[in-house]
Amino acid sequence: MSRPEFQAPPEIFYNESEARKYTSSSRITEIQAKLSERALELLALPDDDVPRLLLDIGCGSGLSGETLSESGHQWIGLDISDSMLNVALEREVEGDLLLSDMGQGLGFRDGVIDGAISISAVQWLCNADRSSHNPRLRLKAFFGSLYRCLARGARAVFQVYPESNDQRELILGFAMRAGFAGGVVVDFPHSSKSRKEYLVLTCGAPSLSTAVPSGKEGDEEESCSEDEGSDDEENKTVSMADRQRPRKRQKINKKGKSREWVLKKKEQMRKKGNIVKKKMTTVPGSLIWEIIKRNNAFLVKEFGNGNQMVQFSKEPNNLYNVNSFKHSGLANAKTVSVQAGKDSGIVLATTKTNRQKNPSALVHKTVMKKEFSRMAKAVANQVADNFYRRDLKSAALARLSAVHRSLKVAKHQDIPPTGYCWIVELQGRHVEMDWDPFDGVNMAAINGDGDQDDPHEVIEKLPLVFHLAVELSFTQGNENFFPTNNLWKLSEGLTEALAIP
Repeated sequence: MSRPEFQAPPEIFYNESEARKYTSSSRITEIQAKLSERALELLALPDDDVPRLLLDIGCGSGLSGETLSESGHQWIGLDISDSMLNVALEREVEGDLLLSDMGQGLGFRDGVIDGAISISAVQWLCNADRSSHNPRLRLKAFFGSLYRCLARGARAVFQVYPESNDQRELILGFAMRAGFAGGVVVDFPHSSKSRKEYLVLTCGAPSLSTAVPSGKEGDEEESCSEDEGSDDEENKTVSMADRQRPRKRQKINKKGKSREWVLKKKEQMRKKGNIVKKKMTTVPGSLIWEIIKRNNAFLVKEFGNGNQMVQFSKEPNNLYNVNSFKHSGLANAKTVSVQAGKDSGIVLATTKTNRQKNPSALVHKTVMKKEFSRMAKAVANQVADNFYRRDLKSAALARLSAVHRSLKVAKHQDIPPTGYCWIVELQGRHVEMDWDPFDGVNMAAINGDGDQDDPHEVIEKLPLVFHLAVELSFTQGNENFFPTNNLWKLSEGLTEALAIP
């Protein structure tokens, strides 16, 4: 899951819906209470029942401020999200609220704050949410103003989620430059879920009273128990050099299985009746060619020589259909095939040279359904431009063109089919006109009793323009003398003259 500071600036990320969702979550409320209690504990305030004025930086909806109120302290909360502060007002928190950007500094008088806490807020300063934001300048302004407003010897405890060790050192470095003393306290350093980091800073020069407290050890369940300060518990303060999370130990000099061990395991599996796969042996292409080149199961074409009457065998991945090792689709390790696929697609298939031992993954297929120019470019790139089989470029493009033409849908032509017949009624008679592109036009009149009259008698009753066409067709019988397309146009004129639907 992406960190909130990477998704949007805080004033945008914590909008009205996100603020209410954040506050209404019982899990988040419980975690905030535990973190606030731990931060208040690390403040090490005097146990004299005197209320202190504390500062809650990034207070949000006031969840952490409730812990301060329960301890009897007065607090001032500041946050950059007005939606969060509105939710805090609805909840009627006891602290005073201030809409402010901590990266621009804290506007309080010098030495008036007895302590400060912050839960999951300081790491936002390391992001440049705007072009005018400089993380280093914002950290400098924040820690400088915080140092001035804290009383002498007061502490500031910040619970942070640094992205990396560099970000952790950046935050701590600017705190030290501002005059703070202290360091990082890590609770449950060996737990990936319960690990929490607190930046504990003291206003003033380093001394015995400014020593960094120790972090908690143990599991997550122990962090909620009351027996946290037992003597047998080993407390640890993490130094600057050891602040990276511990990594799992890796096995060194891990040896692979020997050949003898593998053979022994295979023999044991065979005795149990299990099927043991054998390693497939690669047969050289030259040997395959010696086996199949004289195969008499088919008539083959050798080196382009042959008779047109001979029916040659064809391999899908032999573009030239030549019986040679160079063009063989079985023996050669690099072959190209261009075939028709489903849904008017074209399949380009090439042989993988590094998968000779795996027949199921030996062929790489690409289905192309683009326009011809893009398919031709893809074939040329796959076959020639990447130096796969440059000698097959022209043959592959020719095969692509032939397959593409075969997949085209035939265009409609205004030529009637062979034996096209019309039967129309002309002056009380049924006139049958039979048109054939080779035999011309045959006309006959069918009487009521079904007998046919002389065609020439019918022709005399037809329009003059078609009369000439039929006469030429009968007398010449030559298709070249009277082209069929012209005859067809004249027949259309007959249709219009007779008002045939």
